Amino acid sequence: MSMSVRIYLLSVFSFLIFVGNLQAQEENDQFRRDYNYYSGFDGEKWTEWERTSVTLVFNYGINSDVLKFTADGGRTLYRRVSNVENSSIGNGEKCQIIKVLDENGNMLEIQLFENPDLGVKLIYGDFAIQLIKGD
Repeated sequence: MSMSVRIYLLSVFSFLIFVGNLQAQEENDQFRRDYNYYSGFDGEKWTEWERTSVTLVFNYGINSDVLKFTADGGRTLYRRVSNVENSSIGNGEKCQIIKVLDENGNMLEIQLFENPDLGVKLIYGDFAIQLIKGD
């Protein structure tokens, strides 16, 4: 294969990768959700709702990760390691579920509910945190 054919094929291949990345980003538009209350589940019961200030940015970056911001300036990146699963849980509430890794390599599941009043759940095995918008 001649050098000019190789360069041409490499150019076409690079262009196709670029177009594929553009399409992937268009399909997964970045968006954010702000939450004012949280409750924790310790494996047996939920705690009372407490005030917080957490922002989650979904579909962050080329991997469509989740980025968490807290009021004290903290940031945590949750690396997406699964496809989005559309599901119904509990009493039929619709949600989107993804599996992610936290910065320490721990696997967790994020459930983003279609009903904004239910917010989002971050589930670590038997433990969970639910965030809601509230007032």
